[in-house]
Amino acid sequence: MQQRCLLALLLLTPNRPVDTERIVDALWGDNPPRSARNSLQQRVTGLRLLLPADVRLVHQDPGYVITAAESDIDLFRFRDLVSQARQERDPAVAVTRLRAALALWRGEPLADARCSGLDAVRIRLVEERMAAWEDCLERELALGRGAELVPELTALAAEHPLRERLQAQLMQALHRAGRTSEALAAFQAARERLADELGIDPGRELLAMEQQILSPPRTVVPQQLPGVTRWFTGRDDELALLDGARVCAIDGGAGVGKTALAVAWAHRNLDRFPDGQLFVDLHGFDSEEPVRDALHGLLVALGVDDVPLTDEAKAALYQRMVADKRLLVVLDNAFDVDQIRPLLPVSSTCTVVITSRRALTGLAVTHDAHVVPVDPLPQKHALAMFTARVGARRAAEDPDAVSELVGYCAGLPLALAIVAARAVQQPRHPLARFAAELREESTRLQALRAWGAAADLRTVFASSFAALTEKQRRAFALLSKGSGEFGLEEAAELSGLPASEIRSVLRELEAVSLVSEHQLGRYRMHELVRLAARASHGLGMR
Repeated sequence: MQQRCLLALLLLTPNRPVDTERIVDALWGDNPPRSARNSLQQRVTGLRLLLPADVRLVHQDPGYVITAAESDIDLFRFRDLVSQARQERDPAVAVTRLRAALALWRGEPLADARCSGLDAVRIRLVEERMAAWEDCLERELALGRGAELVPELTALAAEHPLRERLQAQLMQALHRAGRTSEALAAFQAARERLADELGIDPGRELLAMEQQILSPPRTVVPQQLPGVTRWFTGRDDELALLDGARVCAIDGGAGVGKTALAVAWAHRNLDRFPDGQLFVDLHGFDSEEPVRDALHGLLVALGVDDVPLTDEAKAALYQRMVADKRLLVVLDNAFDVDQIRPLLPVSSTCTVVITSRRALTGLAVTHDAHVVPVDPLPQKHALAMFTARVGARRAAEDPDAVSELVGYCAGLPLALAIVAARAVQQPRHPLARFAAELREESTRLQALRAWGAAADLRTVFASSFAALTEKQRRAFALLSKGSGEFGLEEAAELSGLPASEIRSVLRELEAVSLVSEHQLGRYRMHELVRLAARASHGLGMR
C-alpha cells in the first residue's frame, strides 16, 4: 500500500521533486518511525524495478522526482481536456471534450492508495471531477437536451444531495421532459435538506431555476431585419445557394452587396421563420468598435429582462431560448469565426446567415456551412441597378454616359449607389458631368463619396486594409502600384518579397477579399480597391 501511495504522490507532480519530509509525512503520518527514511529508500528501489523504461525515478534535492510525460497520466489528460472545453464557445464541441475527460475516471480517485497524506488530495480530485461533470451537463442542457439526462442527473443528485447546481440541473431536465411537478418536488426536497443539514436557504441558482419553471420568459417574436432595398438586382445564383442550408457564410469584398443579398433572401423566406428574425451588425470591419457583447443584445431581443452576467451563462440561456424555434439569425459584418461561434444556435430548427469580408471556410468544416462567395455585379445587372436608381427616362437621355459611369464603378453596388444618389440629388446636372469626374483616376474616389463613413469608398476600403498586418499592408501597397493583375513572380518583384513569402501574403489578402485568384496562379485586384490602396499612401501604415 505504501508503495502505491508513494507512486501516487510522485505522479501528482511529475517532473518536479517532492520533498522527502512531505513523503514521510504522507506515508507514516505525524509519528513516523526512526527507520522511515531507510524504509522510503527501500520502497523507492522497489518502485524503480516496476516502472517502465521511459519513466525514471531519481533522487533530486530536496527529495525525489519521477519523470513522465503528463500526456501519459490520466489526471493531466483530464485537466487538459477540461481546460480546452471551458475555453470552447461551441457547446457541442465542449460536451465532446468533457465527456472524453470524464471517461478517463475509474471510480474513486486514489482508491488503492490509502494513506492520510492523500486524503485532502482525494477530496480535491473528487471536486474537480464533479465540477467538470456539472459543466458538461450545463452545456448539454444548453443544447436543448432534457429527458435523456434525467436518469444521469437523478443518480448524481442523490449521490450529492447538497450540490445546488446539480439539483438545479435536475429540475431543468425534469421540467424540459414534461415532468414539471417532479421538478418542483425536487426543489422542495433540496430546500428541506439545505435547511436541515446546513441551516441555510437555497442559493441564487436554485431559486432562479424555480422562478424560471414557475414564470418562464415571455414569448417574444423578434423582427429585426432591415428593409430590403427596392433596387436589389440579380444574384439569382447566390440566392439559390442560400436556399436549403442551415448555416450560410456570405463572403466578398467591401461594398459588394453582401448585406443586401442576406436581407433580400431573408425577406423572400419570411414564412420559414414564424418564431422571428434576429439581426446584429457585428461591426467586424467597420470604423466603429466591433461588438463585444452581441449575446446581450440577442437575449434582450428574445425577451430576456434579467440578462446573466457571465458569458457562459449568457451563451447557455441563449441556446435554451432558441432551442426548437424556427428562427433566422443574421450575423452581419463578422470579423472571423471566433467572433460568431458563441452566436451560432445549436438547434437544427434555426437558420443562420453570416456576412463577412473574410472567407469563413472553417464553418464549412465545423458547422457544415454553405459558403456563398459574392463577386461584383455583371455589367447587365449593374446597368439595371443604376437605371432603376436614377430613373429610366434620365438614363435614356445619355446612354453612353450611363455605360461609362457603370464601367467606372466596376460592378460594385456601393459605388453604383453613391454615384446614382449624387445624380438624383443634382437632377439638373447631366450624367456626362458625373462620368467626367470618374474618368480621371485622381478624382474617381472623391467622386465616389457621399455623406457618412458608410458611403465613403475610401473609408470603407480602409477598414479592410486595417485588418492586415504591417507586412501585408506594405506588400499590398506595393502591389497596388502595378496594373492590378499579376502572377506570383510579378507579385514577388513588386513587393520585394521572396516567392515563399508572397504566396502566404496573397493567401491572406484573398482571405479578406482584397485580391482574387481568378486563374490558377493569377491574381486580380478590383480597380477601385487598387486606387484606394494607392491613394492611402501605404494603406495607412502606422
